[in-house]
Amino acid sequence: MPKTYIISGAGSGIGRAIVQNLCYSGHNCVLLGRNAGKLEQTIGTLNQGAHVLFTADITSREDLNKAAKQLRG
Repeated sequence: MPKTYIISGAGSGIGRAIVQNLCYSGHNCVLLGRNAGKLEQTIGTLNQGAHVLFTADITSREDLNKAAKQLRG
């Protein structure tokens, strides 16, 4: 059964590699990062799934609260 993971720094480097690995294993990911363009590039490399991205700085409580509210719907 697929799980959903929240990955920070998903726009590049290790964060992107983690997202790609999880998605290719059939899981869904919530991508967090400061650069929307890089997050979009990462989404473009993924297979089908319920992937969501949020532009957020994880050092900002305000950004994290905003992302959490959006996730709750």
